[in-house]
Amino acid sequence: MQPIKPSAEEMVLRVNGNGRKRIAPNDFDVFVFYGVRLRLAEFFAPYLSLLADEDCAVSDAVLRCAADTFLNDRRSVRMAVKFKKAGAARIVFAYAGFPVWGIVDQTEEGRILSNYPIVTQATEKMRQRIWNALIAAFESRGLELLHQPEDMITQGMFTKGEYAVEGAVEKQDASHKAPSYAAKLLNGLSL
Repeated sequence: MQPIKPSAEEMVLRVNGNGRKRIAPNDFDVFVFYGVRLRLAEFFAPYLSLLADEDCAVSDAVLRCAADTFLNDRRSVRMAVKFKKAGAARIVFAYAGFPVWGIVDQTEEGRILSNYPIVTQATEKMRQRIWNALIAAFESRGLELLHQPEDMITQGMFTKGEYAVEGAVEKQDASHKAPSYAAKLLNGLSL
């Protein structure tokens, strides 16, 4: 990875810990892509909505195909695939989590529950079907996915409020999480 803009160079310098201006595939044993705008809530909401609707049926094959298409549209995934092909031993995507519940009104126009109100009825079994499709799609690319643990999820597909970043309500920031979220998530990473 070699940045082409000064702002990107600053980011590379910040994350690699050794002052490298570029990162080569063999510089680390494991590369962890944390957050990187995967936006998995955009994938989960419509499929959980379908799975929660007793009048609908979605096969695992459809979920897997949809997961492949979704990942193809993610710049960070395309970049990771290229890095893997260039020789990176292991690349893990750590999902930064669903929006935090109770920070913003999710029924407002443009928010999850305005378009997919039924997702609050989603179960662990439904979420696991989607995680399985995403995990398989990542694995087919030689990548790994570290997904949000079930005990951090509430209301179908939201992160529990205890994981909100400090000042989240005042900032109306349902996206960013507290360090305790990252610690618990990354605790599931085997090295």
